[in-house]
Amino acid sequence: MDKELRNRLRAVVVQCRRALEDDVRRQLEGAYGILPDGTALPEEQLGKGWTRALKAERERIIVAVQHIESYGLSRPQAMEQFVRETAFTILNRLAALKLMEHPGRVLIQESAGKG
Repeated sequence: MDKELRNRLRAVVVQCRRALEDDVRRQLEGAYGILPDGTALPEEQLGKGWTRALKAERERIIVAVQHIESYGLSRPQAMEQFVRETAFTILNRLAALKLMEHPGRVLIQESAGKG
């Protein structure tokens, strides 16, 4: 792979990661009531429609952020790391699926590339 292609690929990956990070932040706030600074809104402020599964997911997110925070980071820094790691995981999984679609591998039928 030549340098120009590597640079273009890096730019696309960074752009995708940033888009995913923005989406993760929106979902944390909109779906789980967890603000960018790490503040978790009281459940009473979150409205109706909260299932047991959503509450459990929210609690796992809060515990994960607290775990990151225990390494000496501030709550906002821990939130930002959580967002970065989550986006990175999603991007890696999407890349793995795309690689599995490759005609030479024939592990799964193409889906991600067909919109």
